Amino acid sequence: MEGYRLPKDWEWKRLGDRDYFDLIMGQSPPSDTYNLNGEGLPFFQGKAEFGALHPVAKKYCTSPTRIAHKDDVLISVRAPVGPTNIADQECCVGRGLAAIRCTQDVLPRYLLYALRNIENEIATMVRDQGAGFTAIKKHQLAAIEIPLPPLAEQRRIVSRIEEIASRVSEVSHLQEEASHVSSAIFPAALSLAVDGIARERKPLAEVLSLRPRNGWSPRCDDRPEGTPVLALSAVTGFQYDGSKFKRTSAKTNPQAHYWLDPSDLLITRSNTLDLVGHAAIYDGTPYPCIYSDLMMKTRVDVNRADVRFVHLWLMGNEAREHIKARAQGTSASMKKISQGDILELPFPDIHVWEQRRVVDYLDSIHTSAEELKRQQQATHLELDKVIPSLLSKAFRGEL
Repeated sequence: MEGYRLPKDWEWKRLGDRDYFDLIMGQSPPSDTYNLNGEGLPFFQGKAEFGALHPVAKKYCTSPTRIAHKDDVLISVRAPVGPTNIADQECCVGRGLAAIRCTQDVLPRYLLYALRNIENEIATMVRDQGAGFTAIKKHQLAAIEIPLPPLAEQRRIVSRIEEIASRVSEVSHLQEEASHVSSAIFPAALSLAVDGIARERKPLAEVLSLRPRNGWSPRCDDRPEGTPVLALSAVTGFQYDGSKFKRTSAKTNPQAHYWLDPSDLLITRSNTLDLVGHAAIYDGTPYPCIYSDLMMKTRVDVNRADVRFVHLWLMGNEAREHIKARAQGTSASMKKISQGDILELPFPDIHVWEQRRVVDYLDSIHTSAEELKRQQQATHLELDKVIPSLLSKAFRGEL
């Protein structure tokens, strides 16, 4: 580990120093002594059972071979190497863990945080030895150095770390709640703006200049010179993703119906009940491009409707209920809708200019919601840096 100058009265202590620590390497007992019904001691095999602070028992063992005591620090010694917890009860430790028992001169929680501060360095010790090594050995653990202040200072550091960590946790919880709220802003605005249109309905067919038509799914070999063919995942969640395609070397017909033009409206015709009928506007990438036969392509008459409004309308509750009510198929994972289902879909009888007004309003809401999400993501990233920075300062005597 990287050394640095310690404050007065602090000392470097190795985990192998028996005056301060006792290392107990885990050992797995015979598998026929495991059980799931609580007989014997809790049995922990590795990081998979770790919680935020204490491990969570899933298995038990009636004939433990290596036992950790309450307040022993548990460290994962097999991939991943370095994560830590504290035993909150006597338990059996398998070969994926080691237990570190502290003497009365070391607070277990101080050791826990000290190890978490250098977790990445501990993992690097293993990686530096080559890809074949996925475990840290006892002599390597014993060589790890911990900066150790007097007991009173250990208590102060632990108290300060946990006080700040608690505040960070509260802020993170509030930030997560705010993130859920911001994610709900646009759907709520969409519902109010679209589902609330109290006008007569007409079939969607009346605003289309091109009847829906299924695409083509040629065999794809993904050769670099091949023609892009959109995958079904290119139209998911009512968002278009032009990166979701494969390539085909099959012979194509330049006059065929399966080519896409910018602003074409794509609608999935086969998927799960929640995903069938999702729509997106083709933005021209990649180009040229073929759409698969799991989709339909249609085109909106610009004199009768705004394609962006049609797209938003298909996202609304009324349109979704229409689609779900008509989806057919015995398999829950593969429901299908027909071209006729799209043509007959009820559409509000409102002028194009009114449609555009709704689109502009929802665009402004969407832009604001996305900016809020961006700011929340930036806050989340900053919060993630607080605890590592806190631990780094704590064990340099700067807290």
